[in-house]
Amino acid sequence: VVIWPEVGYNIRPIRAGETDGRAIAAGIPVAAIVGAIRVEGRDVFNSALMIDENGRIGDHYDKIQLLAFGEYIPGGEWFPQLYEWSPLATHLTRGRSTAPLRWKEWRFGTFICYEDILPGIVRAIMADHGQGRAHAMVNLTNDSWYGAGHEQEQHLMLAAVRSIEHRRWLLRATSTGISAFVDASGRVLQRIDQDRRGAALAD
Repeated sequence: VVIWPEVGYNIRPIRAGETDGRAIAAGIPVAAIVGAIRVEGRDVFNSALMIDENGRIGDHYDKIQLLAFGEYIPGGEWFPQLYEWSPLATHLTRGRSTAPLRWKEWRFGTFICYEDILPGIVRAIMADHGQGRAHAMVNLTNDSWYGAGHEQEQHLMLAAVRSIEHRRWLLRATSTGISAFVDASGRVLQRIDQDRRGAALAD
């Protein structure tokens, strides 16, 4: 399974009901969890898509805990003019489902950006949704909001605690760092440091 970061696919939005993901995966015959913008009617979501090895789009997870003033403006649903006054804020819709992404017999509890430091939402995502608990946790992140500094390291360390709590591996892909494999005891086994391109492999 290949994992891309939050909105790693940023060429165009993915429409509801779209099933052909061959262009997203560039024809590479491997399963992938890809960050993308998803559109359903008038709703726009920050999403993670499961694309199988044949290029078919399957399950999706839509971010639930949106970032205030970045992904929505508090009160904006009642006063839409706020979005006109704040052009840097996008108007995203909250996701509703905490179900895992599925590929073959595997289940991936997936969360986006800073959801990985919120124990409550991760607990809901990692609950048994009728098929057994997720086999691994996946986090897609873009920490470029915070620029240079300690935020990226702190974010990874806080995210690693979820592995300890749930006794599951955390597979973390970020656009500006730090991408990492965290084992089920919370140990960071591999990492791609901030502002570096790279790929990490693990069994």
